[in-house]
Amino acid sequence: MNERERLIELMEQATNGSCHVEDVADYLLENGVIVLPKLKYGQAVYMLYNKKIKQLEVSSYMIRPEFDNLIQIHLYKNGFNGCCTADDIGKTVFLTKEEAEQALRKEDEKR
Repeated sequence: MNERERLIELMEQATNGSCHVEDVADYLLENGVIVLPKLKYGQAVYMLYNKKIKQLEVSSYMIRPEFDNLIQIHLYKNGFNGCCTADDIGKTVFLTKEEAEQALRKEDEKR
């Protein structure tokens, strides 16, 4: 889900679909609104790392204006630090272990 789709989803929930939220979402994004991914601090995520699945927790967010407002997500658990971007969610970082296992199987099939 990209940031426009996420913003539309949030606005539809807030307004019960009572206005043209797509137009409002476009306006807000064009004027600098940044939509963070649907993650909470301390939430478990699963990262593909060295052909294995590593369970980590969201430890912080950082918005990098020097990189076109790239959203960096810092991950940590038991001394292991990881970092990803919002674009990595669903590609190399997953919200469930099942999604990570499925991605790892697909990666193995490609080899």
